[in-house]
Amino acid sequence: MAQVRQWQEHYYQTPMPFATDGIVLKTFPTPKIEAWQTGNSSWSVAWKYPYRSTISKVKDLHFRVGRTGLVSVIAEIEPVELDSKKVSRLSLGTLKSWQKKDLLIGDTIQVVLAGHGIPKLESVIWRLQERIYPDIIRFKHFNYFSCLVIAPSCQQQFIARLNWLGKQLKIKGISEATWREWVEDYNLTELTTWLSPKWQNGLPNNKKTRSLIAQFKDVDKQPLASWLKGLGIPLKDKELSLVSELSQFDDPKFLDRLGLSLNQKGKLNRWLLEPEIQDILATIKEIKK
Repeated sequence: MAQVRQWQEHYYQTPMPFATDGIVLKTFPTPKIEAWQTGNSSWSVAWKYPYRSTISKVKDLHFRVGRTGLVSVIAEIEPVELDSKKVSRLSLGTLKSWQKKDLLIGDTIQVVLAGHGIPKLESVIWRLQERIYPDIIRFKHFNYFSCLVIAPSCQQQFIARLNWLGKQLKIKGISEATWREWVEDYNLTELTTWLSPKWQNGLPNNKKTRSLIAQFKDVDKQPLASWLKGLGIPLKDKELSLVSELSQFDDPKFLDRLGLSLNQKGKLNRWLLEPEIQDILATIKEIKK
């Protein structure tokens, strides 16, 4: 065991050409293959390195609404250095997770580098006595069905929806920043506005735009499942693989074949009945003729 400790300390302290988070101890000789069971190994054990940690203070809190309406919280902190890595932001998880942590601007925290060098909040060391909580009531109206078109306060979720749709349709060279620019400066108001030649003509005439428009003209070749997944249909990939035509959603027998729970059926029916979704599905029918 003394040798094991020596080697563990050696690998922990010695500069390496790659990231490691610990060592693995194994019995020797290696047992027969029958003993190799995931998550239930009787012949090996991981010995993780201790987390490197430091102290910082929360400077600001940022709330981000994701594609499905879930709100995540990012803490902006006083910059610190951990293992030669500069850290100035921490993910605090969902809105509920942040509320449970009870973390506000001005609080002092302990920051650690977890596996793969990811910074995370270890603990709150000191909380300000005066607790002034930000207004989060505005986030209550966001959900799986909100922001299918642009509207006041909807920009974050709407742009996240566009970005996800673009990825599912394998449109190359378009980032979330580009979608945001188009929403803010070029009146992109619906999830399929970018399909309109009239709208496309209003974009800057440059090499990047011409490349994207050329790809837009080929999105009709993408599988229906990619469109539906990109639009956020509440089905798993396995269920979605059974869909080849939109008319199948009008067939009760097909819906039964999907094996959905009552809750899943209700969610799917609500999604299909959303006016914005119905308009988009009609557009898909047209471009896939």
